[in-house]
Amino acid sequence: MNKRWPILFFILLLVGIGLGQILEIDLSGFPVICLTVTSTEISEVKENGKDVDILYSQQNGSLQKIWFLSNVTSHFRDSVKINAAGDDKTYVPPTFADNSVHVYVPPISDIPVIDGNITDWNRIPGIRFLYDDGKVHGKAVAGDVDLSGAFKLAYHDGVLYGLLLIRDDVPLPAYDISTIDYGDAVEIIINDQKIRILPGNFMNVDPHIILNGSRQDFKIVSKLQNGYYFYEFALPFGKLPDVFDFSLKIIDNDAPKQMDKSIFELLDLKVAKLTYQKPPKITLLTPEHNTVVSKPYTLVSGIVEGEDLDEVSIVHERIGTTGEKIFVEKHVVNLTDGEFHENLLLFPGENIISVVAENASGKTVVETRVTYPEGNSLLFILQWNDPGADLDLYVTLPDGRTIYFMDPESPGKLYATTKERMESYELPFEEMLPGLYIPRVHYYANNGAEGTIEGKIIVKMSGKLSNNVIYEKDFSFEKSQANPENAAPDATGNDWRDFAPVEIKLPDVSLKLKTNLPDEIEDLVTFNVSGVERKAGFIGAFGIGSKVTITVNRLIFETDESDLIEGYDTKYEFFQWDDNCQDPTITVTLNEPTTVSALFKKFVKVVVRDVDENGNYIGKEKIYWVEAGRLLTLDAREPEPMLFDGWIVNGVDLQDFDTTKKFRVSSPIFIVRRFSEIKDALIVNNVKSSTDEVRQFFNSFGIESKPVSLEKLKRNPEIIKNSRILFIGFSNLSRLEIQKLFNDYLKNVINVAIDNGVKILLSGGALYVLEGIGMITTYDVAIPAKSYVIPTNIYYDPDALFDNVALPTLAMIHDAELSTENLLDLSLVNYPDGVSTLSVAGFTEYNLPLILMDSAIVSEKTRKTELIPYYVPLVWNIKNSIIAYIGDLFTSDVYIGNTGKKLFGKFLKTLLELQERIVDSPAIESAYLKDDYIILTLFPLEKAFYEVWGKDSSGKVEHIATVYSTGVIKILPDKNYEMFAVRQLKGFNYSRLSEWKKPKVPEQVYFNVSGNIVEAFSDNLKRNKVWLREFENTEEIKFKRVDLNNDSVDDVLLFRKLKVRSDPAKSNIVITALSSDNRILWEYNFGEKNVFGFLPNYDFEKDSKNKTNECGKNVSIFTDSEGLTIAIFFNSFDEDSGEPTYSVVTCLTRRGELKAELWHPGSFNSMEFFDYNADGDTELLLTGYNIPLNAADVIIMPTKNFYAQTPPGSGRYFEERKGIYYDYFPGVKSIIGTTPKANGLIELRFESGEKIELQIGEGK
Repeated sequence: MNKRWPILFFILLLVGIGLGQILEIDLSGFPVICLTVTSTEISEVKENGKDVDILYSQQNGSLQKIWFLSNVTSHFRDSVKINAAGDDKTYVPPTFADNSVHVYVPPISDIPVIDGNITDWNRIPGIRFLYDDGKVHGKAVAGDVDLSGAFKLAYHDGVLYGLLLIRDDVPLPAYDISTIDYGDAVEIIINDQKIRILPGNFMNVDPHIILNGSRQDFKIVSKLQNGYYFYEFALPFGKLPDVFDFSLKIIDNDAPKQMDKSIFELLDLKVAKLTYQKPPKITLLTPEHNTVVSKPYTLVSGIVEGEDLDEVSIVHERIGTTGEKIFVEKHVVNLTDGEFHENLLLFPGENIISVVAENASGKTVVETRVTYPEGNSLLFILQWNDPGADLDLYVTLPDGRTIYFMDPESPGKLYATTKERMESYELPFEEMLPGLYIPRVHYYANNGAEGTIEGKIIVKMSGKLSNNVIYEKDFSFEKSQANPENAAPDATGNDWRDFAPVEIKLPDVSLKLKTNLPDEIEDLVTFNVSGVERKAGFIGAFGIGSKVTITVNRLIFETDESDLIEGYDTKYEFFQWDDNCQDPTITVTLNEPTTVSALFKKFVKVVVRDVDENGNYIGKEKIYWVEAGRLLTLDAREPEPMLFDGWIVNGVDLQDFDTTKKFRVSSPIFIVRRFSEIKDALIVNNVKSSTDEVRQFFNSFGIESKPVSLEKLKRNPEIIKNSRILFIGFSNLSRLEIQKLFNDYLKNVINVAIDNGVKILLSGGALYVLEGIGMITTYDVAIPAKSYVIPTNIYYDPDALFDNVALPTLAMIHDAELSTENLLDLSLVNYPDGVSTLSVAGFTEYNLPLILMDSAIVSEKTRKTELIPYYVPLVWNIKNSIIAYIGDLFTSDVYIGNTGKKLFGKFLKTLLELQERIVDSPAIESAYLKDDYIILTLFPLEKAFYEVWGKDSSGKVEHIATVYSTGVIKILPDKNYEMFAVRQLKGFNYSRLSEWKKPKVPEQVYFNVSGNIVEAFSDNLKRNKVWLREFENTEEIKFKRVDLNNDSVDDVLLFRKLKVRSDPAKSNIVITALSSDNRILWEYNFGEKNVFGFLPNYDFEKDSKNKTNECGKNVSIFTDSEGLTIAIFFNSFDEDSGEPTYSVVTCLTRRGELKAELWHPGSFNSMEFFDYNADGDTELLLTGYNIPLNAADVIIMPTKNFYAQTPPGSGRYFEERKGIYYDYFPGVKSIIGTTPKANGLIELRFESGEKIELQIGEGK
């Protein structure tokens, strides 16, 4: 309920006695206005203070209708004040929708009768014109009194009707064609038809019309009336177009037989329109004009008549302190059966309320004024002319008391002064009581008055508002009528004068009932309003404080909105009134305009049905009743073994494949969740014939496939999870068209497929998918008609794909040695028609495909060839998935050749059966240039297929070669590349790409070691020093030159003897691998394990002949199938006695990784390497002295995967174990030499000169 103002209010009304009142201003026939007044014999009407010309009047009892010609035109935008019968009202002239001449097409009931009666034109609007609205030719016009008027035109069923009112101060009618230039006449031109209207002479010559120079006896009435020519005619004219040209001229002649005339050209070739509507008519019922209210609101109600109304609105303005209009608000109203009832909040002061209605024809405005006099007083004023007369003012209040000179106060106050001939009673606004205030005047005494005493009673408002006179009335007494004895308030007689009472009325307040139901349902709702059954809408006006009991009679309404759902599918349930009361009956106290709303909740039926792709039901149908406006979330979880295939809502396939769908429920919904069988392969293609071809291919391998739309995949990529293969192919699409298809949703589809190990086959324009996800770049290729794609070079042939592929030379092709049949047989695919397609321009560094072969495009006509360096098939291994691009295969643009059939069939079969294999990634240990060749050394060295890739200065990555190698690759690139990378291949699987390596030009360096300093020189004479490095805490350094990184440049192994150790258990020998460019490659602490319980104290062999500090017999370096091996032995000595304690031999890779190690309880004195059993592996031959055994010994040990100690005893780290060979010679101090011979035979030489040969068997 609306409770905006919690206080009571009053309306100030004047109950008139014998006063006239304007009841209605009918503007339907503007500029002729029909006025209805409650008075008789009205002879004067004013507009804005000026007299108007009354055309006709009609008396009906106490009501009088007056037809007058307005002084303003329809262009006048301000309100016009009418004064008649002592009453004032305002109106706003109606306006047409545009400036055209509007010819009204009336219904039959409004067709005028041609009888000279202006009332027949009351419902047809027209045009008012003044003398300055047109152009005058000839004699000047002496203002509106000389030439002005109005005209109206109507058209119905081929007849043109007209009404012309022309004011003329000197009428001189032209009665026939001979006098047309010497008298008054009218000329109308419609398109090319000229109509002349002659008034006749009003005696013996009738008015007539001349059409195109010929007199026509059409129906016409002409008369002179109150200074106006009155023409009324009906002219059969034939069919008028909806829009036509129109001209109107008025010929005015003021001197007979003289060419002293004025031609008033009002309209010249003006656009005229047939108008099938007229501006709306508004009848304002409340509030009355110039109403004064005591509280800040009023009920605005009325009736609007009109066709096809665009809008009806209430415009509220107020009058500012300086008299200007100030806009407050505009409120659009809804009509019920043409009526409106709206409550309006008022501002203090004068409020202007305008009701505006518009349609295609024009606009009508009705205006009224309401005053809210907050802070003002009601004044009753008595004035008279003779000071000798003593008159008294009496005002009887609603409660029966009378304010007069004996009881002058409360409420208000009476001011009396006989000397000034005036008394007044002022009643403040806040003290007013509802009811009648009756003013009376008593002639109390004559104190010298002469003649007739004349007086006036005035009722007005005063205060913040300017003086606003409500009521004013003259009266008189004869001097002898005074009577001081008859002064009681209830007295009567000829010494009293009574006046119209002023009523302070408790106004009625409006009650409206409404619901939140749609119109067709609201029409079914009834209310019991205090025992009377009513429908929603305006109920009526009630006195303030009235109590009204309202019951909603029916609480539930059910309807059938959807044809798709059986039975009732929508229901409305009452749940509360708008004050939150949930009882269907409420009692309302009306202290203000009140709207009571019965609120219903809307519930709609939601039916959910699951079907398969053939429309068969899956499971039971589900039915929900959902409150309208709620958000309903449904999941489409696939019933096994099915996949979700889209939503169908109310019979419309949404092409929406999201498995979770939200519905904002506002009306009944019939939802179908469609499912289809899961297939091994999903096919996305834009050409049906190509799709059929793909399906046949899959079927040949026993793979069931299903076409699916790209949009479906984008919306629901999860459906891919249960498939093995996703085929995407686009035929006959431009790059721009494919780009439009590609977006983040398609990226997501590809990512889901990759994450779930689905194999992806791409054909035709689908290559752009790879560009879209950043794997490749592409370019457009124009392939001429009758072209063949023929393989020319095979890089790599996993699984014997190319066993049956013939490779013709380019010379064979160019020399036309191959016939068309040969080309068909050799081709992968051929293009019968010219086509534009995509080809690979380049790859991104970390998404390189498996490159299998090169091909060439051959034109049958010219035999010209164009090499396609990255032609199909291309294969990418990504995560658990495989992506294969198969060119334009299975598109509508190509035919597959005989070679293509063999190759692609075998390729796709292998791909579909392919299992993932992990391939170790190689590293490029070195890259250097030698004799224009690039030498790449890999680590680890492994016999395998390798792809070699190059990167140029722009960053572009290109495939160079695919080779089979043991790990040292020698290539001759056909262009300059800055860096190289490789990856290992195993079948269709491949490793990650190695790090990029920039090749160097080998520049040998020469080393010099002295003390703790290492120097490098660029020349053998050691004159040009390249670098110098000093090692701290180093007592002595021995070195060995060796190429540690296979870059054809020697590096250096440094054996550093430390000065100080932080821990005595730590080794005092550190092996440092130093590169040729002064980088430490690795370091190794030699023999640091405590095997025999002695602290390590290694020392270098003393060799007086070695002046270069190069290592001698302690270090052996060899290369075999395992690569480079570094074998080192050092003897450890007792710090006090200097006697040997133990020795260690260690085998390291060139990267410093431990391969083998042997601990020996005594010293070593020689070491050689050889393959004693010819198995391809290198062994070490060692000789030494075993202290516990007091014997010289000989040892043969492997150089890989061997960690042991020699007898006797068991060490802390290594178990005593059988080596390849061990033998010893008690009592012998040393073996001074060894010579390996064939078939495992070794010669030993002793200090005594004795030699023996050992046949190495299994060993001891």
